[in-house]
Amino acid sequence: MLASSAGFVLAGWTGLFIPSLLRVLQGDFGRSNAEFALVYLVGAILSAGGALSSGLIAGHIRRPVVNAAAALLIAGGMALEGAAPSWPVFLAGAGLAGAGSGAICAMGSSVIMDLSAPGSGSGLNRL
Repeated sequence: MLASSAGFVLAGWTGLFIPSLLRVLQGDFGRSNAEFALVYLVGAILSAGGALSSGLIAGHIRRPVVNAAAALLIAGGMALEGAAPSWPVFLAGAGLAGAGSGAICAMGSSVIMDLSAPGSGSGLNRL
């Protein structure tokens, strides 16, 4: 439960990373607000892919492995974004962070639901 909660915190940082540095990044890459919308689109699409595929993957391997891999995807994606020499590399980092974020949110939610009383539906409310 603690690891899943920490995963939610890590996933939350992915949503704060780009907006907090938007003006700096626009100057560094010479991109407009509209072009930065592509960062969010790529992140959102791969986040959905990570959320949907993590359950299938966790069915074949254990959930802790999927959580750890998702955390590494987020960290690697954010590191790639931070060190990106070009716009395509920056987009790739956003995609990796998005995929990891989606996976860790889905896995964390499933852990919370498993630890809650059966049929109560209150586990995610507490989260």
